[in-house]
Amino acid sequence: MITLPSRVEFLSDEWLDEARGFLERECRNRKDQLAGSAFSLSERFTSAPPHLKLESDVAAWTMRYDGENVSASRGFDQRADLTVEGDYQAALSAVQFVGVLAPGAMEAMAREVAVMFGKDAIRMKGALRGETAGEIVALLHDHMGRRTVENPDLAHRAARQGLTGKIREMEENGYTILEHAISPQFADQVRSATLRLGSARDQE
Repeated sequence: MITLPSRVEFLSDEWLDEARGFLERECRNRKDQLAGSAFSLSERFTSAPPHLKLESDVAAWTMRYDGENVSASRGFDQRADLTVEGDYQAALSAVQFVGVLAPGAMEAMAREVAVMFGKDAIRMKGALRGETAGEIVALLHDHMGRRTVENPDLAHRAARQGLTGKIREMEENGYTILEHAISPQFADQVRSATLRLGSARDQE
């Protein structure tokens, strides 16, 4: 599954190293804008793939900026400014979404994850302090989204997405139908884009 350099699995040791390096660079480059303001983020996701060999299959990490230095390590801290909890596979779907600073992008990401996994699959609490901190974390999201591969454990992924029965249907019938794969809003956007593309080609 991992075929290119710098591609990593969500919350693997390599993922944490890449995230830490990015945060160190961004906080250093924006030190004047941060003006010594500390911020922290902590995330915890259950039902991680067994091959990651995490305790109780729980993937968790915490990052902190103390106004001077960045730390990023395993473990969950409910006292962090912003906490995120939920299902690992649902979080992975969100992590791979790129472009969260675009207008409406965060809402679209949350909507699609809720359609696939349920409205409580990812839960957020608290908020980051300051516009610069929020922008750094958003840029971290996009940076890691470009580098995070899918869960390579196909059986585990299918089970977490509720697709095991669909795989059996494919094997038995040669086809299947996926309900709630995308939201009606996304379907409308795909339809409009397809029609625009078709119209443009007709005019060539």
